[in-house]
Amino acid sequence: MIIVTGATGKLGRRTVERLLERMPADRVGASVRDPRKAQDLADRGVRVRQGDFDDPASLVRAFEGAEQVLLVSLDRIGEECVTGHRTAIEAAVKAGVGRILYTSQMGAAHDSRFQACRDHARTEDLLRATGLPWTALRNGFYAASALQFLEPARHTGDIALPADGPVAWTGHDDLAEATAAILAEEGRFEGPTPPLTGAAALDFGTVAEVASR
Repeated sequence: MIIVTGATGKLGRRTVERLLERMPADRVGASVRDPRKAQDLADRGVRVRQGDFDDPASLVRAFEGAEQVLLVSLDRIGEECVTGHRTAIEAAVKAGVGRILYTSQMGAAHDSRFQACRDHARTEDLLRATGLPWTALRNGFYAASALQFLEPARHTGDIALPADGPVAWTGHDDLAEATAAILAEEGRFEGPTPPLTGAAALDFGTVAEVASR
């Protein structure tokens, strides 16, 4: 069985849907904080269990019987983020999970100037220390984030963001497809994957032009 955490979120939900295109529903499980929000998945045969990163015991129960767990990274920063990931990884080990996949980020490194990339690097260290097979999905920056950054400009007319520094923005749908393919073992990576990202890097001026069309 494959268990997906955060299965009601933007990436988790899409990944579950892509998995259901590849395998029977009884091979897919969802770990969510509020099972009521995943009732439609349960109705389709997905095993839905309550799992909270602040409740280690709930995660052990949610991960029970999993051959693979997809750990979708938390929307937290710094020590709070890494602590939550440590809790989930320890729960996966305790539950006897065979492989852990983690949504890391391209550029994850301890010396990065971007806090999130440092958090991802520390989490990858935790995975490495388990001795279990693991995969770090080096995802690109979410394209949805670019639109959020630009939202104030709709009201002010000004883009108060760096003019340079193009980014290869990546869609949740594309990342979900890649993640499901790896979970379904259409391809396997040991440790970090190559960057999973868009083919073109765009600066915010270009993003603004595209968004305004």
